[in-house]
Formats: sequence, structure tokens, C-alpha cells
Amino acid sequence: MTLLAFLRRAMLRALQWRLVLLTPVVLLIAASATGFALSQFFGDLFDRSPRWQDITASLDSPALAGVLKALMTPAAAGLGTAVQTSLVLTLLFAPLLAGAALVVAESPVRPRLRVLLAGAADYYPRLLRMQVAAVIPFAIAGALAAAVHSWASRVSDRATSEAATHMTSRIAWLITILLVFLAQLVVDAGRARFAAEPARRSALFALVAGVKLVVKQPRRALSIGAASTVAALLAAAILLVLRQQIEQSSGSSVLLAFLIGQLAVAAIGWGHAARLCGLVELARDGLASPAAELRPATGDPADAAVVPPADVLAAELPASTTPATPATPATPATPVPSPPAAAAPES
Repeated sequence: MTLLAFLRRAMLRALQWRLVLLTPVVLLIAASATGFALSQFFGDLFDRSPRWQDITASLDSPALAGVLKALMTPAAAGLGTAVQTSLVLTLLFAPLLAGAALVVAESPVRPRLRVLLAGAADYYPRLLRMQVAAVIPFAIAGALAAAVHSWASRVSDRATSEAATHMTSRIAWLITILLVFLAQLVVDAGRARFAAEPARRSALFALVAGVKLVVKQPRRALSIGAASTVAALLAAAILLVLRQQIEQSSGSSVLLAFLIGQLAVAAIGWGHAARLCGLVELARDGLASPAAELRPATGDPADAAVVPPADVLAAELPASTTPATPATPATPATPVPSPPAAAAPES
């Protein structure tokens, strides 16, 4: 299979409406804590404003300055707790979304919603442990990124021009992005090992196996990681640009903008699912290759029914080499004596 065919297959496999719909729904549940807090905050802020229609349609500079000032008041004290709650819920729901993607990757047919959720729940404990183990590669990436930025800072201090300073800073940020990308790819490769090897339970061993997968097949692993990320970000950017063009002056326009924003979230989730589908296929191919090398070569299937002459001779050899029982020699017939001739009468 060519590289383009491999990428296309992984992306199309992840393009299933149940899986795509699951991402924005789950993340909406996680974001509901922050949404309620923001609704109460902006309600208290704008309900008595005579410009609330203009502000909700377009947040100009004076209105933005007023919002930032209001964030420093005690009325915004609950926003921090709400944001933290949403982050915790997102971290708890992330293994569920990854498990649903693994179910799609391993299933030969499109799974129904009940099967999708049941399979995701079955993967959840292992993927939750993998989420904890993911701290290791991201910590390594963070340490390397800090070292790179420290080097860039020293180079910038000795730079003789502003252009050289900007170039060093760009290189440092580019290396940081690559390190985070590699850390995420290794974690996803470890997740893919759970689908390729259902008996695997250890998250640490799966993470090590994910590193081996990326090292053994770097071309395809890096390609599926980069292609899925770029495609998802590009689709999300296009949708967000379309959303910005909508003037949210009525209920229907607000609803339309909200739906387009959720489609952008679904595009990000689709990209992650496509990356997992491709890595699961790579992991399965890696497991099948050693078995194919150890399997003895077979001949033409049509010759399987033909018994070789040597086998025929071997089968008949015991019967032909068994010593035959010697025939009992015929007992020579005992000669029967003839009766004596009668004497002639005397004359």
C-alpha cells in the first residue's frame, strides 16, 4: 500500500458521523461548568446596559476594556473555579474519546452508537492510565524545550541585529512545536498498541511499544501524525473564518454561529481519530510481519492434493518389506506298493 493510500484510508475510516458527533457533545458537557459561570457573569454585566445588542453583535474596544475591568472585580471570582472544573472534566473525558476512536480503528464495520460507547468504556481504564503515563514524554519535551529557549536567549543576547534575534526565537518555537508533536505522537502510538494487542494492560509498556513503533516506521508514523494534524487544523480554521463572517444579531444567526463552532471542534476530534486509526494499522502490520517471516513457504495450493511419489513409497514400504512366510514344502507322496501278481495255475 502506498503512503497516500494509507493516509486516505486512515482519514476516511475516522470520518464516521457517530464518532465525529461524539467529540463536540462530550466537550460541551465538560465546558458546561464554565458556560454557566460565564452566562451568570455576562448577564449581571450586560443586562442593564443600553448597548447590550451592539456589544453582543460586535465587542468593540471600549466594551472589551469594560469586560477586562469587570474581570478584576469580586463578581468574577467564580470563573477560575469553573474553568478548572472544565479542565478536569476534559482530562477525564479524553480517554473516552480516544477509546471510541480505537473502537472505530479495530472494527471491520461501522459500529453503532451503543457498540461505540461500550467499546470506549472497555478501553477507558487502560487509556486513563496512559493519560497519566503521558506525563513522561511531555515532561521530556518540556525539559528539552526549556533548554532550547535558554540557548536561544543566550544567542539573542549576543546577536548584533534585531533580525538575528527574531530568527533565533522562531527557531526555538519551531523546535518546541516539533517536540510537543513528537510527544503527542508517541502517546497516540502507545494508545494504538492497546487496540493492536488486546491482551496488553500496562500503560508504561504500551508507551515503550509506541516509541518502538515510531522508531521502526518513522516515515508512515510521522506522515499520519502531520497529515491528520494539518488537515484538522485547516478544516477548523476555515470553519472559524466562516463563523466570524456571521453577524450575530438574531437568535437564528447565533445558533448558526454556534453550530459552525461545534463543527470546528468536531474537525479537531476527527483529526485525532484519523491519527489513531493510522497508528493502529501500523501496529497491526508490525505484529503481522514477524509472523509472516516465520511461517514456512508453501507451494502451489493446487499441488496440495497431489501426494509425492516418495510419500507413496514410504507408505507402501512397510508392507513390501515385511518378510513373507515361507511356503511349506510339499510332502512327497509315499509310493503305494503294487499288489503281487497272482500265481499261474498248474496244469
